[in-house]
Amino acid sequence: MARDANDSPSHELQLITPRSTHNSLASAIISYPQLEATATSRSRADYTFPEGGTRAWTVVFGSFCIIFGTYGLVSSAGLFLSYWKHNQLSSYSTGSIGWISAVNVFLTLFLGVQIGPLFDKHGPRWLLASGSVVYVISLVVMGECTEYWHFMIVYGIFSGVSNAALTTTALAVVAHWFEVKRGFASGITFVGSSVGGIMFPLILNPILMKLGWAWAMRVLALIVLVLMLIGNLCIRGRLPPKAVGGTVNLKCFKDARFSWATVGIACKFFLCRLSGKYLTGWAGFEFVLFGALGLLPTYALAQGFSSQTSFNIIAILNA
Repeated sequence: MARDANDSPSHELQLITPRSTHNSLASAIISYPQLEATATSRSRADYTFPEGGTRAWTVVFGSFCIIFGTYGLVSSAGLFLSYWKHNQLSSYSTGSIGWISAVNVFLTLFLGVQIGPLFDKHGPRWLLASGSVVYVISLVVMGECTEYWHFMIVYGIFSGVSNAALTTTALAVVAHWFEVKRGFASGITFVGSSVGGIMFPLILNPILMKLGWAWAMRVLALIVLVLMLIGNLCIRGRLPPKAVGGTVNLKCFKDARFSWATVGIACKFFLCRLSGKYLTGWAGFEFVLFGALGLLPTYALAQGFSSQTSFNIIAILNA
């Protein structure tokens, strides 16, 4: 489980000994009235979790802002593709341009395998700080890109790597503060993806038309910078870090439940692909989210719809 103590004083963590479980829990509640009554985790029975209170919900808000600025923009990537197709990359096919966002999404999701262990060992602070800096800079530099390889390096690689650090950390840190209500808190955090997917298309369309590509990216970078600052200020780890680790540990596959769940998801992808049902492939969610969101704006323009309509489609779909 992800754990961090770099940003948290020791009084926020109550260690429960076998002989004094009840007394320790009662002492924690009485000594720190600003937190709601804690709940003892079944799987992490040595610790208690606030399950609410100002600090816990502040962390959720910070994670919401991070997801707003990352997954919210990833959900709007189709707008970039349609703009590039009719401007900087007009000599390239839609399929070739699509590889840029494909690399971004792949790195965002795949690198979470390594970011998770780093979070376990070092906590959220430096992952959030470094990811935020690289992410904002990549948006500013993207405003100066003119060639295919420019966009691939800046948006595909650098933005993808920084997204992985930010999104994995923002989602994992919620588990430091919630156990019983973790699903509810994580759900609130992930609403940021939908809100960002609605807001960014509505913001981008007018500024692209009035200010052009370079200044639109600068305005976008400023908005993202504010969101990243809020996230960095609000998010704090709580559980102690692991003494060892920091790399992928394949021992998780010793758990039969985890292994079979992984096999099930993989089989669903291959079965859908073999049956030709591409519209419900990639375990459904991934294909619809990143495939349709990437293709719809370009398809709408190809069918004769206006750019305003193509932007509105993305906002509606993200809603």
